[in-house]
Amino acid sequence: MNAMDGAITQGGGLMKDGAAMLRDEPAPAHALVWIDLLRDDAWRHGLGRLAVHGLSFDLQVSPARMDEAAELVARHPGLAVALNHAGWPRERGFAAWRGWRAGLRRLAALPNVWVKISGFGMFEPDWTVESIRPYVYEALDAFGPGRAMFASNFPVD
Repeated sequence: MNAMDGAITQGGGLMKDGAAMLRDEPAPAHALVWIDLLRDDAWRHGLGRLAVHGLSFDLQVSPARMDEAAELVARHPGLAVALNHAGWPRERGFAAWRGWRAGLRRLAALPNVWVKISGFGMFEPDWTVESIRPYVYEALDAFGPGRAMFASNFPVD
């Protein structure tokens, strides 16, 4: 039994999912250790252990890394994955939209991925219905209503 299996077993059913922020930012200056989880073999293997225990995984990934994330998630078809914050579309402009949309569609093609529509206030504090409408509609179109959920990101936004 590895450390994760032991922690899950000893948790008595209290653990429901795993989560990680897999973004493309460089390591912060104050980081003593920085691991690129999407490329870390031990972490990638451990991700599959969540499914063994009936747990899901909350994926927070930037559009720049959605293709890598899709490749990884495809290797774990038994793992239920929730794409947090509709794939983190924080950058604006046509090129950013196209990149986000392509990554979103790639993840939506995987039947074990759902989308959480949330978090727009983190990168657009003055959001309006009109400003987020295209992102919400695109997420709903890509995943369909059966694999989409609206979520709160309180108190962050």
